[in-house]
Amino acid sequence: MTTEVEISVVVPVYNSSRILPELLSRLSKVLKDNFQTYEIILVDDCSPDESSEVIRQISVENPIVRGFQTIQNLGQFSTTLQGIRQASGRYIVNIDDDLEYAPEDIPSLYQYLKEHSKWVVFGMSPDKYRLKGGSGQLASWRNRVLNFIWNKMETDSFRVFKRELVFKGERFVPTVHFEAFISRVVKTDEVGYVEVSYQSRFHGASNYSLLKKVYSFFLLSAEYWNIHPVLFLLSFTSGSLMGFLFNWKMGLVCFVLVLFASSLYWKSRGSSFKSLIRELGKTTFKPIQE
Repeated sequence: MTTEVEISVVVPVYNSSRILPELLSRLSKVLKDNFQTYEIILVDDCSPDESSEVIRQISVENPIVRGFQTIQNLGQFSTTLQGIRQASGRYIVNIDDDLEYAPEDIPSLYQYLKEHSKWVVFGMSPDKYRLKGGSGQLASWRNRVLNFIWNKMETDSFRVFKRELVFKGERFVPTVHFEAFISRVVKTDEVGYVEVSYQSRFHGASNYSLLKKVYSFFLLSAEYWNIHPVLFLLSFTSGSLMGFLFNWKMGLVCFVLVLFASSLYWKSRGSSFKSLIRELGKTTFKPIQE
């Protein structure tokens, strides 16, 4: 893998066949106007619509576009990680496929990262949750609680980072999703934030149902705490049951004890969540052929 490409833009795709032409048009213009060498990596997460076919057509017409598809639905975090694995740029951008974040803000994040010598820079918008129809204050408190629980810094899906953060030579380093990975290897003063614009989804509605959000909470918690998600679910269920039968203090104690014991058991068997990401790259990912 070479690093002659200056910047790679990695986009996880799901049910976005109607959005992709507009997304590509805006991305191509921004990259052409601001960078000498670049690539766009589109990763379809086994969409039920025509996204993979649209990506195939786009990649045939545009040599700067590389298309991939997961063999099974992995979710946004794992799909993004698999796209990053394919990137060849010295700098890597992640942006969602829904055009809620503007591609035109990519140069601002890139310049901030270079001028301030950061490892990663996130694009953040104060209008995000207001435009989604929710309470900005409530969302802020929710994020603070989650950041405390997961012991993580403030993050978002729109970001640019150095290639060396995730690659050591040819070896791809992350074994958990990106946010969990950087919480372990990057200091807070090595992370930057740039205020960016935000708008309503270009087409359609969010693909995150309540069930998906609950599932993501358990999965992400398992990665942040480096235990298997089933063990975390067992701990949470045991704690909830004890809390319901007795009181919340007993439930909390039970949750911590079961979580600790199951984590030790999991690690004593020599297993970890690392093998999952490695296997995903081997068995559930393929180029979209012409």
